[in-house]
Order: sequence, then C-alpha cells, then structure tokens
Amino acid sequence: MFARIFALLFVILLAPGALWSQQDPLEKLAGTWRQTPDPGPPPQLRLHRWELLGKDRMKHVSERVNAQGERTVGEDQFDIYDGKEHPDGPGSVVRFLRIDAHTIQQIRTSTQDRRILRFLERVISPDGRTLTIRQIGTDGQGRSVSAVRVYKKQ
Repeated sequence: MFARIFALLFVILLAPGALWSQQDPLEKLAGTWRQTPDPGPPPQLRLHRWELLGKDRMKHVSERVNAQGERTVGEDQFDIYDGKEHPDGPGSVVRFLRIDAHTIQQIRTSTQDRRILRFLERVISPDGRTLTIRQIGTDGQGRSVSAVRVYKKQ
C-alpha cells in the first residue's frame, strides 16, 4: 500500500520535472527570449525568437532596439539540427548540434581552410527559464571576439 502511494506521489510531483529534463533541447529553446541587463554598451533591448518547424528544424529571428530607440529585425534564419554541415553564405558552412538535454552548439567554418569562424553555444537552465549564449569568433577584420549573454524566457 505504501509503495503504491509513494509511486503515485512520484508521478504527480517529480515526474513532470524529470520529463522536462529529458525533453529535446529544441523544445526548450522554442519561444521568445529577452536579454537581461548587460553591463556593456546598448542595445536597449535584444530578443531572440525560435519556432519549431519539425524534428530537426527551427526558425530563428532576432530583434534589437538600440540606444536611440531604432528597431532592427534580423532576417528569418532556418536552422537544421541534424549534425550535418549546410551552406551558410559565401565561403562558409554551418553545423547545429544537440549536445545534451540543455545544450545546443552552432559551428560555422570556412569552406576554404576549414577554420572555425564562429562557435556559439546555447545552454538552457534546468528550470527552462534562463538561456546563456556564449559566442567565440572573429569580426570582419579577423580580430577575435567573444561574448556571453543571458536571456530570460518570455
């Protein structure tokens, strides 16, 4: 009798959290994320929106509002999370990887010399409320750049 009650309590109280932690990270990423205050220079607002388009595809749109209140919406980006390389503009390919239940990586490489142009890692907190994006790459002049940004789910 006690074992049945314990099992029922587990299902009611703990199983939803256990199921959440086993979800595909794409399901957790889907939605709108707003950047938390950043000690660096503006923009005043930075949003990312991801929408599931099937098992391995997502639509991604970014939006920024600068210090002057000017809004910029990025082009729709379609990401394919199959672990394979896909064309990503002239001279580069991109690969999206699911690392674990909370982590997704994006790696952009040069098609000429195979060097990594941009490494981006998205980590979703266990409770699904915080997204940390770590980016390492090079700018247009070939200088190394890195950034860490934190977002809250809206």
